[in-house]
Amino acid sequence: MVELEKIGFIGYDKDKFNRNEIAELKMMNVLRWSIMHKFTNAGIIAEIIGAPQNETGKFSMSGVHNFIQKMIRKELIKGVIMPQTYHRRVYIATQKGLDHAQMLYQDVDLTFHNTDISKINGNKVNHDLLAQRAALSIVQNSNEKISYMSEKEFARSNDEWNFEAEEKRNAILRAEKKAESSSAFVPPFIPFTRRPDFVIERGGKTVAYEIEVSVKSKSLYNNIVRNYAEGIRQGRIDKVVYFCAHKQIYNTLKEKVAEHGKIKHRGKLFMNNDKFFEHDYSSCFEIAISKKLLISLMGNSVAARFN
Repeated sequence: MVELEKIGFIGYDKDKFNRNEIAELKMMNVLRWSIMHKFTNAGIIAEIIGAPQNETGKFSMSGVHNFIQKMIRKELIKGVIMPQTYHRRVYIATQKGLDHAQMLYQDVDLTFHNTDISKINGNKVNHDLLAQRAALSIVQNSNEKISYMSEKEFARSNDEWNFEAEEKRNAILRAEKKAESSSAFVPPFIPFTRRPDFVIERGGKTVAYEIEVSVKSKSLYNNIVRNYAEGIRQGRIDKVVYFCAHKQIYNTLKEKVAEHGKIKHRGKLFMNNDKFFEHDYSSCFEIAISKKLLISLMGNSVAARFN
């Protein structure tokens, strides 16, 4: 079972809560998770509610489906058929569920939540469900308290961070101009616009995670790696972790990180008035092949396509 306290959710301590209270907490945690990610599926709900597992580690899904039906009857969530996805059905918060969450949780962002996901591409749904599974797996295997942000939550906080970072840089430039001094190099401000699949903060470090199941163009990877390197240079994140579905993605990313994980600037540094200098952030990228994640979400037969 996922230790929900690690990500700020309420755990199901039988010494603190009675049976009815625990059932209510489970519903609220599922509701909150589905809003954080716009949608989720039965397998992820099973992990969140701590459904019983057999000796092979598989969940007893009959109880999970009964639990989901209770939430549907309460009109907190609803099921949506997505034929083009691997699991066919996902669950999203209803308007009643959104209203209920807004009363309970001040930290849940409802600004961009849309209960109509019928226009979302099936591959996007599959990818996002895989990212949710990966996030829960990382949470479960962590030995320390962490802070977790979904893609949507990080994007909102990042807009605020970019604004503040640019303001700080402009303040430095104004001060230097006023003092008629330029002894230090002030690098250009480049907004960090990349939206990782999720972000985890632990031990004072901010780590961005990406799940890659399909190959992007090399030019797109160039831009992604450059932007991540800028985010690391500016202190927005400390590390990027890529989970790749197969070797082609892995090899392409390795190549692009080696090529574009460096940032060059031209400017004044320690009174050297005309020099290029370079910072290499390649070591802040961790790239791994993780077929296990694909199998856990899609099953062996489907995951075999990604060899």
